[in-house]
Amino acid sequence: SLTFFCWGLQFWMSTYSRNDDMEMLLELPRLASTDPKLEAAVRGHSMADSARDGIDSEASFPQETWQSTCHWGTLALDVVASIVFWYVLCFLDIPLPVFWSCLGFLFAAMVAYRFYRARTPACDGVEIPYTCGYVSNNDKEMFLVATIHISPRAPRDVEAVIDTTLPDIAMIELDNERLDRMRDVQVDAAQEPNPEDLQPIKITLANGGDSTVLAQRALWNAERSGDTISGDIVFDESEPYGVKKTDSWDGKIALMCRKSPNGEFAPFALKAFNAASGGAEAVFVINSDSRLPLNRIGGGTLLSDLRIALNACSCGFPPIPVMLLPQEEGEKLRKVCGSGMGSTTAHAEMDVLADSYPRRTLRVRLCQTCALMFSGIGILYGIIQCFQVEVGAEFLAAEDAAIRRNIPCACIDVDLNLFWSRLGSAVVPHPCNIIKSLWSWLGFPRVCFQFLFPPRGNVDVLGS
Repeated sequence: SLTFFCWGLQFWMSTYSRNDDMEMLLELPRLASTDPKLEAAVRGHSMADSARDGIDSEASFPQETWQSTCHWGTLALDVVASIVFWYVLCFLDIPLPVFWSCLGFLFAAMVAYRFYRARTPACDGVEIPYTCGYVSNNDKEMFLVATIHISPRAPRDVEAVIDTTLPDIAMIELDNERLDRMRDVQVDAAQEPNPEDLQPIKITLANGGDSTVLAQRALWNAERSGDTISGDIVFDESEPYGVKKTDSWDGKIALMCRKSPNGEFAPFALKAFNAASGGAEAVFVINSDSRLPLNRIGGGTLLSDLRIALNACSCGFPPIPVMLLPQEEGEKLRKVCGSGMGSTTAHAEMDVLADSYPRRTLRVRLCQTCALMFSGIGILYGIIQCFQVEVGAEFLAAEDAAIRRNIPCACIDVDLNLFWSRLGSAVVPHPCNIIKSLWSWLGFPRVCFQFLFPPRGNVDVLGS
């Protein structure tokens, strides 16, 4: 009786503290539309972290005192409930008939409670799937669509919630890098790259004609952010694909074709290493398609990065930037520049842009891959890939549904670099982390109870 009494009080207290926490999260759409500092967050950073910084510094909430009281009350109840819970579980001798009777009563209560939840949805007036969470605070609403990555129902749930609720913003629990990798496998993807993500290049011809070309950037270009790179453009007819280095690139900007003539291994990074060893200042690559890719160029598999490192004898980034020019502009430059010998025919100048898009060297990728495998996550996804199971279709479904409805769509998860950085700082056994760990174990009975009897609006993980 004492255990259930403590759990009941915790259940009540957690609903108030949960509403206060959700109030901060529900401020994201307003802050994203009014705070210029969050513009970059929508386009690559962790929106949740940036919004929390903005809320803490600019927004004030009238319930701060009540929220603090709820937190201290929850802590006190966690201590009492933990003592009772672990005493009953570890030290109390319960006869088997009583144990099985209590277990049967608990199971029946769980089933009855879920029937009640299903018949009394938390959101009035909008029909949402049972697997969807809901919270409302200060005339704001948030719908949390809980999905299983390998479930064929997950994309349908996501589309149904977006089409039914018409939210002000759709937030995807994924970072831009992983979402871009998922877009790569979509054959029918026809999105144009954002002009703000492209590198402007000023081209000056010998006859006095000036033009500005927007080119897609390589992942590592931001290593030279802020630098002004200029030079004469040269296209060497004897080495049009940049597979080998040539002296004609010394002090100039190398113009070359994409891919290779006979299917040789010639990715962007290897072209950059070859051009850098020949003394080039930068590399311009002529695209083989009329449409520029939506994502940054230069990314590849771990195996391809290993091959590049063996060929270039380097585990770092290429030392010079690479730009992928549109096919039409690139072919014009190719005709103008010719072999690059003799008089100067074209000159280029650009200020390398900063880029928040995540990038990592081969050394970092190897460390992260080993950590991923040893943690078991990599093994799990490897097994899923062996059976060719489609994973994460709900993320693309959410983006497509938001685009159809002209709803802003933001990635709110951290990228892998920040994820491993946070994980590394969280597992260091310093006093603060130890206290947080003990605090978390104190909340285990409350979390267990909410798992068995989730509050209204929470996602029912077990029942779903």
